[in-house]
Amino acid sequence: MADGRYAFRECVADGQVIIGDISPNQLMRRPWHFYVNRPPQALSNLDNGTSSRQIVRGYDGQWLDDNGNLLATVNTMQAVLTFNTEKYQEPGNRQAIAIPMGFACEVNFQEAVVRDADLLGPLLDAISNGTDVTFNFQFFIKGRS
Repeated sequence: MADGRYAFRECVADGQVIIGDISPNQLMRRPWHFYVNRPPQALSNLDNGTSSRQIVRGYDGQWLDDNGNLLATVNTMQAVLTFNTEKYQEPGNRQAIAIPMGFACEVNFQEAVVRDADLLGPLLDAISNGTDVTFNFQFFIKGRS
């Protein structure tokens, strides 16, 4: 069984970032949305075999930094590639064709908040300093054996 590891580089936070949302008897969770400014890379592809007993579970994901250090334990994650194509129909040809024009990548995840130092900290520091911050992430999915 092989673990999956995917790299997302030069990620920029987008939308709302919940600094605090505390409720009795509830875990604090923080949703994140990032635009990915470099093409995503598959560092190693997930291969869980063919058995239904080896299905990826919702707690098998982790966000890591470039050095493989844990940034966040992830309950939910979604990485989406959106392809932009232009349709073109040549004169005299009845069939239209699609021409690839580009793509965009977005990442959404929800962390179970344990500490703020690695994700929220740099973002708040950048706001205070009037600078921009980008993140380089690795998403790790544990393969089951």
